[in-house]
Amino acid sequence: MSIITYATHIGKRRYNEDRLIWTKVPGGTLLGVFDGHGGETVADLLANQMPKMWSAIDGDAYAEALRHVFKMSQAVTQYHSCGSTASLAFIPDDESVAHIAVLGDSPVIVDQADGSLFVGPEHNVRSNLEERSAAVARGGIYSMGYIWPDALNGGGLQMSRAFGDAPLDGILDRTPEIFTVPLGRFLLLATDGLLDPTHKKHGPAKAIVDHIFAGEHAGQLVEHAVSLPTDDNVTAILWRR
Repeated sequence: MSIITYATHIGKRRYNEDRLIWTKVPGGTLLGVFDGHGGETVADLLANQMPKMWSAIDGDAYAEALRHVFKMSQAVTQYHSCGSTASLAFIPDDESVAHIAVLGDSPVIVDQADGSLFVGPEHNVRSNLEERSAAVARGGIYSMGYIWPDALNGGGLQMSRAFGDAPLDGILDRTPEIFTVPLGRFLLLATDGLLDPTHKKHGPAKAIVDHIFAGEHAGQLVEHAVSLPTDDNVTAILWRR
């Protein structure tokens, strides 16, 4: 029998722009994390609308359903100046696989059925050179760790893919990467505060996996990040057998 735990923490920020979903939908369970930036409006919209969009879809072509939900989500968030990442996982009732969609840099880590780890993509121009090159090819300017519009004014962004962020429309990629992963012992969705780049010396990804295998729940994982401390909001959803 599977168990799902979740937690969120404001960290050192003045307010929490992270949002999450955990809901039963026809045929399975939908999990998601949304890391808002520049405000919480887009993250709120995604958390409120994505479950409704998913429940309106018929059939079991789940990867295509994820693609359709993200396309609809772009339509309802495209005019907002604030933005958000989205990492979504649909786990069918038989819990044999997870269908995963990632837009942005909110981490996804899955223990696969063969014992290997699946680590989702990171659409961040600081760490992903391919994503940086693609954003520059679309007309962006990379400087100081951010992708900018045609001049270094207004708002820059670390992400190469995100919802909202209307001032960067045309530079950002709005399409998710989609995967179907055979499920082993756990699936983790989180915002990047859990793997804060300032924590590299602690080996955050390995440490998190070790904590999960030691039996810790999502609240304990978040507490570890906050205690380091992180400057960011921190959110985690952990599915485990």
